Amino acid sequence: MTYPFPPPEWFQPGAISYLCLLICKWLILVCVPTSVVLFWIFKPPSILAWVLAEIFWVATLLPLMWWCSQVIRPSFPVDVPETFLLPVLPVLLLFAFPSTLAGINELMRQCKASQDYQKVPTWECSVIFGAFILFLPFFADDGRRVPLQSLCKFQLRTIGVPFQNFSEMHGRFPDSTLLPDGLPPLSWRVEILPFLDRSDIYNAYNQKSGWNAGSNTPVAQFNVKDYTCPAVPVAERQDPYGRFYTSYVALNGADAAFPAGRGRPLEEFSDGRSNTALISEACGQKIVWTELRDVMVSAENIGINLSGEKPGQSTGLWSSYHRRQGGGANVLLADGSVRFLNAMTDAKVLRALTTVGGKEQVGDF
Repeated sequence: MTYPFPPPEWFQPGAISYLCLLICKWLILVCVPTSVVLFWIFKPPSILAWVLAEIFWVATLLPLMWWCSQVIRPSFPVDVPETFLLPVLPVLLLFAFPSTLAGINELMRQCKASQDYQKVPTWECSVIFGAFILFLPFFADDGRRVPLQSLCKFQLRTIGVPFQNFSEMHGRFPDSTLLPDGLPPLSWRVEILPFLDRSDIYNAYNQKSGWNAGSNTPVAQFNVKDYTCPAVPVAERQDPYGRFYTSYVALNGADAAFPAGRGRPLEEFSDGRSNTALISEACGQKIVWTELRDVMVSAENIGINLSGEKPGQSTGLWSSYHRRQGGGANVLLADGSVRFLNAMTDAKVLRALTTVGGKEQVGDF
């Protein structure tokens, strides 16, 4: 049995802007007309009208708040400041809209009585205008996912800088697994930490022990944000031992950028470094960032967001939680540039990107 990636719940409208849009549309299209009708029936507004309006508001907002806490909150990155508005927003709306409706009712009553808009008090107009200005940004679609995707690309570009510097100095790329003299193997993600201004974590790593030794567990439990795509839900960022997964992995293989046991010389990139993948975004691989493991290229795993054997996992070379443009993932090319691969990218193009000298035609992607 296989499981789709990302899990279907991540594709529900889970962004905070979409949630606000849903609530506001529900309030304006259903709750506001209903409350206005209640105030119109019970004129002048009576206590019964207010009680019925409040009951109606609570009855509609509570299911939204439950859905918000059970479905939206666990899947949303908590490091985005907007998330803290999530449990507060329905409460604010609960208290804000009755006042706005009271202003609308008062405005309608005075306009009907005086037939002179010059005499209408300004505070009602201010309440109405302010409410529309307040909720106007919430009508934007899921636009905040674009900055997350761009930030993910920026992180990959930052990771690529040490590789470019190394290749310029030595005429080749480093091996994805380093073998220090007389010491256990070391992942490239640990080795480049000083180049990411994380020398403190690099120095805390015990190179005399393996990556999964008890002395290195606290290091693996540290969240190096450069290795975590911000679009990954919080619940999917750590393993059961609290160690953080990496979103970015090297492509290993005899024809890939990182062959086993040696660094690839630049002259072997006959397809062109701009047409060869170096590091891929592969959130579904569930690899601890200090782990001595990356992705081995094979005919079976060339794809984007392929299904996995367990929920939340993907066997594909590329996997991410990006929803824009139909889904897809970022890739760091050997020339240091970062490109976004749409989920519908042709498998032949993906295969061509994984080889350094296959002479395939990559074309536009």
